[in-house]
Amino acid sequence: MWQGLIQACAALVHRARKNRAGVVQVGAAAVAKLNVPQRSDVEFETVQFRARLMSALAGEGDPPRLEWRER
Repeated sequence: MWQGLIQACAALVHRARKNRAGVVQVGAAAVAKLNVPQRSDVEFETVQFRARLMSALAGEGDPPRLEWRER
């Protein structure tokens, strides 16, 4: 999951630089690694982040932000 968050950042940098190949390749890896249930030990909301990341990488909307999870 942590590696997925790092790859999400890299994919968003590729998006900002208009590197479509980087968005597709790194973005797919990030989404795959973030395709896990919310972990109780992680303070950030990762399920919604993944959904927003997928939209952003598809060119629909702004990049997602990590939000603190309500406990």
